[in-house]
Amino acid sequence: MEVDVQSKPMNGWSVITGYSYNNTAYTNSNIYEDGSRLRYNPAHTANLSLFYNFSSAFGNNTFLRGLSAGFTTYYVGDKLAGRNPRLVDPNTGKPWTTADANKMISIPNYTQFDASLGYSYDRVSVRVKLANLLNELSYNMHDDNSVNPIAPRNFSATASYRL
Repeated sequence: MEVDVQSKPMNGWSVITGYSYNNTAYTNSNIYEDGSRLRYNPAHTANLSLFYNFSSAFGNNTFLRGLSAGFTTYYVGDKLAGRNPRLVDPNTGKPWTTADANKMISIPNYTQFDASLGYSYDRVSVRVKLANLLNELSYNMHDDNSVNPIAPRNFSATASYRL
């Protein structure tokens, strides 16, 4: 289930928010235990972004009218990595006889905060972003045993010119 809402509640403000619930589990599998949760999939995710465009607040002040600011937060619920509990070895069709049958790694939930500031004037736009403000530590998972940290606090800047 997923719900997304986008709104412009007041002049200059923009709000984007979303929530997702995923109940992912194996059913009717001849290899994995029925009901065992799929790897890499958090049950809950959520996001909230607030943006403000200063254009309306400063009327005829052309310098400040191009200024915008934003704040975004992401929540990613706990998830599992590693190998799901297996009933049989898919290569032999026989029951697992080793501890290799169940190697799950629990990754706790995390929340990340980002902030951005932008400015546009005529055809030129610049934007700076500070991501992972609190330097949250969590992980992304790939394949059976690959666990990689998310990006630490970082800074980015972009510039564009419209023809």
